[in-house]
Amino acid sequence: MSTHLPGRERVRSPHQPVHSHVASPKRTFALVVGVERYEGMGADWDLSGPARDALRFARWLTGTAGVPQANVRLLLSPLDDPAALDWRGLEELRERHTEATGAHVEHALFDDLAACDGEFLWIYWAGHGFQSRGRAEMLLLYQDATPQLLRHLNLDAALHWWHSDSVAARGYTRQATLVDACRLPTPLDERVNVPTHDYGGGTPLPWRKQFRVYASAPGEAAGNNGAHAAGVFTEELLAALGTRTLDAAARELTAVCREINARFAELRAKGRAWQTPQFLKDQDWDGCSFLDLVPGSAEAFPAPAPRLDQRAWDELGRAFAAHPLPPYTYDAYAWAFAQAGCAPPPTPGLPAASLIEIAHDLDARHGERAGLPLVLPFVRFLRHRATEAGDADNGAGVDAAAPGGRAAGGGERAWARRLEKWEKTTGKRLGAPALPPPHPAGHTATLVVRLEPAARPERYLVRVWLRRERSRLVWESAGALSLAEVRTALLDRLAEARADGGPAPARVVVDVPFGLLAEPFDEWPVPHPRRGPRALGTLYEVVVSCPEDRPAHGSAWDRTWAWLCAHGGRHPDAVRVLTAVEVTDALAAELEAGEGPACVVTHTEQATTALVLDAVLESGVPVAVWRRDGQPAAPLLARVAERPADIDVLALPGAVRTLRHTTGAPFGVLWDDPSRVTDHRSLA
Repeated sequence: MSTHLPGRERVRSPHQPVHSHVASPKRTFALVVGVERYEGMGADWDLSGPARDALRFARWLTGTAGVPQANVRLLLSPLDDPAALDWRGLEELRERHTEATGAHVEHALFDDLAACDGEFLWIYWAGHGFQSRGRAEMLLLYQDATPQLLRHLNLDAALHWWHSDSVAARGYTRQATLVDACRLPTPLDERVNVPTHDYGGGTPLPWRKQFRVYASAPGEAAGNNGAHAAGVFTEELLAALGTRTLDAAARELTAVCREINARFAELRAKGRAWQTPQFLKDQDWDGCSFLDLVPGSAEAFPAPAPRLDQRAWDELGRAFAAHPLPPYTYDAYAWAFAQAGCAPPPTPGLPAASLIEIAHDLDARHGERAGLPLVLPFVRFLRHRATEAGDADNGAGVDAAAPGGRAAGGGERAWARRLEKWEKTTGKRLGAPALPPPHPAGHTATLVVRLEPAARPERYLVRVWLRRERSRLVWESAGALSLAEVRTALLDRLAEARADGGPAPARVVVDVPFGLLAEPFDEWPVPHPRRGPRALGTLYEVVVSCPEDRPAHGSAWDRTWAWLCAHGGRHPDAVRVLTAVEVTDALAAELEAGEGPACVVTHTEQATTALVLDAVLESGVPVAVWRRDGQPAAPLLARVAERPADIDVLALPGAVRTLRHTTGAPFGVLWDDPSRVTDHRSLA
């Protein structure tokens, strides 16, 4: 689909207007856009912060800079009621603002503002952005974007129109565009239709100057500070603008941008940011791009790291071959950035689905440490973890092998030796600096309680394991116990574990048959001599496991868990929020169809929860979260992350414990780690 804006009259003039200053507030106009809600894209696309950021920029523009509010076109699509936003000092804009739909934006930009008698144009945009593949044009999504039609403003095409004599020839001699949005490639998905936009445009006017500031470099995501509901770039932009007047800000935009860039260099050095803001400008609008080096700027603008040579790629290709992603792949990816002195990109999960493609992604980036290709620490981490995995497989304790099967210890160690050879020869040839060994893999100290139904109703045979670096059986019931007696035995084992000098358990896993999944183990009272009883789930991460229902579907279970771990617990497809209408006989097959989800959050009534859990077990999904009081779980999980795509599934037991403690909500958590399954021999 192609969009063209015909019929806009061009007024040709070869004469450059003469102005005694850069910017007059009365003749300055602005388009300010903040998009948080994308109605047709689903909740995973929602953002928290762009509407607030747009208001903050409008407040600087109409307050400190002195631009009349009548000159600002404000378009907002917030997640919540616009009345809940902070409108102090922006009362006129509150009455006139509109939603950021395609029709509203294009009318404001191409018709309304173009017809005004302006000399300076500001464009500020906060929301989702992409770069088109091939032409690398900046695409800014409208509120009414859908997968069937990814409606957007083509910023490059729009600025070409504004640079030409399609706009009144003696107006808008200065145009500044500030974009707080990602510059990732547009999604390669057959369901996503990305239309082509050509707004036309006449002859470029050389004296009409444009200045563009992007929150990130091509291929990078723009970070969002969820705690403050604000874009990291906008935070630094407003801090750099500070108390500058409009004229000062316009004249000193290059200085403002260099302040932002220096600040992001500090944030990257502290591991708090990855993105690299950039600006582009016409030749005589002061200064140069962030990509240029200037005297005295060596620290702020480090030389790029060396890239792998062809020999390194050939040897690495043979070492990686068709090796599947190990469960520690994301940890290796993040560790590579830490060794290079910066944070990993803020996008969740891994950038690709194979080791060699991930290596290509790393090789295209550079950190703050001179002489270090990011692929080297990535391979070093993989090598160390593969060695540990091989040793663990050969010396396994009572934990059974994962149902899907893991590589034997010899296979893991052989792969580790190939990686070690590549790392040493490549590092020496490229003159890379020495690297420390990665930290050993950590394990949460856990008490595992296994319940098996006995011959008598509501009685259970019990085993208890203490799992630290290795698992060991610490207690076994002499006969069948009631749940009250199980609770006493569990509390006794916890007390013994706290007193034996080793790491105290942080998690309690209760292995149960399907019929006990609804038992509120997290609410079991724990006596306290002074404060009275406390719920077990406020003191420990309490989860239930159902391993007896897994073996028939072990392959899908093991595959999904490995995929989740490889992505570090975070991936756009890792969490699925289920509503009642989605609970059908085909649910299990649907959940098993793709790589994800690895976690299901029930947004259903209590009567439907058992059906969801049955489908979860049958499909091999290892994690599920639900409310045992029948209330929907999704609203409270919003306290864990702004959207399901941001949830760290591997950290969910701790996050749910915090929710239990702060809200008292009775959560159930199914947690089946196939690599940590206890002995299945029956006690009966």
